[in-house]
Amino acid sequence: MADVVGSAVVTNATLATLAVLAVSSLRQRRQGQEIKRSLTEFEAAARTGNGCTADSFFGREQSDLALLDEARETVILVQETGSLVSETGRKRIVAILRSGGSLTAVLAAPDSSSAALLALRNANLKPRDIEFRTSAFMAQLADIVSESGATGNQVQVRWLPYPVDATFLLVDSNSPNVRYRRGLVRLAGYRVPFSDKLDFVFDAAASPRTFDHYLQEHHRLFVNAHKVILIEGPPRAGKTTLLAQLVEQFRSDEFLYYLLTPARIRIDSETSERIGFDLSSTDQPTPRAFANRLGPRNYEVVGNALTESMPLLVDAARSGKVVVLDEIGPLQLQQPGFLDMVERLIDEPSVTLLGAIGQERSAQLDRLRNHPRVTVVQLGDGDASLAHMSEELRGALRTARYAAISREAKG
Repeated sequence: MADVVGSAVVTNATLATLAVLAVSSLRQRRQGQEIKRSLTEFEAAARTGNGCTADSFFGREQSDLALLDEARETVILVQETGSLVSETGRKRIVAILRSGGSLTAVLAAPDSSSAALLALRNANLKPRDIEFRTSAFMAQLADIVSESGATGNQVQVRWLPYPVDATFLLVDSNSPNVRYRRGLVRLAGYRVPFSDKLDFVFDAAASPRTFDHYLQEHHRLFVNAHKVILIEGPPRAGKTTLLAQLVEQFRSDEFLYYLLTPARIRIDSETSERIGFDLSSTDQPTPRAFANRLGPRNYEVVGNALTESMPLLVDAARSGKVVVLDEIGPLQLQQPGFLDMVERLIDEPSVTLLGAIGQERSAQLDRLRNHPRVTVVQLGDGDASLAHMSEELRGALRTARYAAISREAKG
């Protein structure tokens, strides 16, 4: 009798457990169906515009200044003329630079062609208005650099012969706190008044892919824009070798112009000795004597090779070719007019120049290093430096090629 009762108890307990499991399974299935139904309803709402709508995503006239006020370290701009940000955010940008931060900008090139294209798509601006705003930005930028005491790569500005389809501002892109990485994107539109342009604000915490997209977009524009890059390193560190490798890599490109001053080496059975420098260029690739060695770190410029090459280099740069120049150093600065030539080329937004500069400190060379158009690259690992400079030169040559096509079409 006891066995029968025990068996009944076990059976009832088992049935009860099975019943509980069955109810739980039905509940989970019902919950799963409810979740699936909710997702389906959300997707339908998004498609029909009744839920997550574009109108709730885009805004208008969201403040660039509000984003700048939150910036701690870095400011990245992609703008038409840059005058709005430089005017309204000047004090904040100066404060960021004074604290060791940086400003990097890509702007539409200040030439008549770019101004005409920008005016065409703007609602109420003429080409002369665009040119005036560009001039205003350049004046404000000079004041910002002077007031902040920015040096080196703290301020880098590059010009692109292409009116971008969206302007944007990114701040603190390298901050370890992703919430500090914020952005504002504004769609350019066609003949849309500024007050009606659609824009949106985001951060890397909630929208990491969007933030990374615009960060990479800035990099692509930056690499392909008109620019001046100076490779810096001590004597015999490999600056000339690096530039010679770049020239060899892209020698067949018709938009490349080079002027190099490689060392002249005397080699005997046991030793090699630097006895001077030669000069070669696109126009005259056969090396010509440029300087002879008088003693340790003491050289004398000889001949007229550099004097004769300078006008040809200027013509090439102003015709839209990408110039590779080695080197901007003490020997070259002895040449009358050389420094003035380099400064004038750097001042011209449509010129692209990749060169080498020594580590010697002087007011002349520091003025070049601290120019807003100049990016100074410290010579490091050979392969890494070559890869970086190859990317920069490849982008510059591509832009030069398409800019030439555009000029020919208009001509």
